[in-house]
Amino acid sequence: FGDGETSILENPMHNYIEEGLYTVNLTVVSDFGCEHAFEMDILMTNGIAFLSADTTICQNGIATLSAGSSDGSYHTYDWSIPGADDSPEQVIEGLTADYLVSVSATNEAGCVSDLAAILITVLDPITAEISPYDSICIGDVSEISLTVDGGRGDYAYEWTANGTILADDFPTLIVSPLITTEYCVTISDGCETDPVVLCTEIYVQTHPVFTSDTTEGCEGTEILFTDLTDDSDDLNRSTWYINGTVLIGNPVSYTFENAGKYTVTLDVLTSEGCMLTTTADAYIIIHPTPEPEFY
Repeated sequence: FGDGETSILENPMHNYIEEGLYTVNLTVVSDFGCEHAFEMDILMTNGIAFLSADTTICQNGIATLSAGSSDGSYHTYDWSIPGADDSPEQVIEGLTADYLVSVSATNEAGCVSDLAAILITVLDPITAEISPYDSICIGDVSEISLTVDGGRGDYAYEWTANGTILADDFPTLIVSPLITTEYCVTISDGCETDPVVLCTEIYVQTHPVFTSDTTEGCEGTEILFTDLTDDSDDLNRSTWYINGTVLIGNPVSYTFENAGKYTVTLDVLTSEGCMLTTTADAYIIIHPTPEPEFY
């Protein structure tokens, strides 16, 4: 039988233990001693010789798997993939977690191979955090930083400031805006992974805001002024300049004895340490007291 075993039966059955090419020799001797020899090669194979190596894909990625036979002959393949056909190549998409695939091959003789397996590793989605809201004075700088994980790792960053695209493409942004600005970043990894968009805001304190209980009155009118810049309880942060008088606190009142137009200036030291100034020209109008005349 080509493997060291013999038989004298007319129609023997033989079991080959290992794959390989075997040369079978048959010798027939008649009752008259006539002899004839016959030789035939038999290839014993179970099918699979190779399968795609373990592979890694991104979220939303596609994995292409292929199997082949040891002798190049026709085989059908039984894949563990739901809905797969019996062809040697399969395509898998839509995976969100690692996936183990197994396959066996059957040749034309009905021989079934051992199972072969391949692991498809699916990378995690991108997760990220951005620096929280910040408040600065005009001229100060603020640092916006990112913490990114998941995906393929070769991240790309696209920043915008109030909707305008910036040239910066790093995970850290150093900014000094003149006005309150929303900064957003789109993070991708050059793969099929869904990008992540994050936003934060840098609040810029530009000028104080104040109000009064009235802006007009007669001579002798007392007017109350209130600083609305922020809700700090530090009453000494507000300094008022009214008609040559300096008043400190919030709120403050001032009595206008004489008719005229008065400018009000407010300096504010904010809770963030910003020194801000605003001036309202001719903000208060004081009318003269009428003098009666008799005829």
